[in-house]
Amino acid sequence: MDQAVCWQCGGAAEGDCTFVKVLEAPTRRGLDAQGFDVKRGRFTDTIRVPVPRCRACRSRSRISMALVFGGLAVGVVVGWTVFGRIAWAPVAGAVLGFLIPIVALVVVQRGSGRRAIDAYPPVWSLKAAGWTEPSSD
Repeated sequence: MDQAVCWQCGGAAEGDCTFVKVLEAPTRRGLDAQGFDVKRGRFTDTIRVPVPRCRACRSRSRISMALVFGGLAVGVVVGWTVFGRIAWAPVAGAVLGFLIPIVALVVVQRGSGRRAIDAYPPVWSLKAAGWTEPSSD
């Protein structure tokens, strides 16, 4: 893959804007790393896949995260304010405040022509071979 081209929009990529996708697999599986360096652990192997990005795509990603978490906070406040002291109101507000920006961002991204990080061929290929994203456990 050409590291000088932003994967998401096709513009000129910048080195300090590269996104690093971390994938892991159980050590016992001994999966092919397809040329990427593997950090061997006792139970888990980890690889880091650099995905070239431009400054604009990195900024869009940061703004998207701010919108999602801002929506979460606004949802909690609105749920608590509108429904008062009903125990489930802040939770319902948080869920809606979280989901609405996510759905909006998905619709905007699909219509924009920008590609997702997970669609980057090396990431896609590694996932097809059995590598997964780290769990949050």
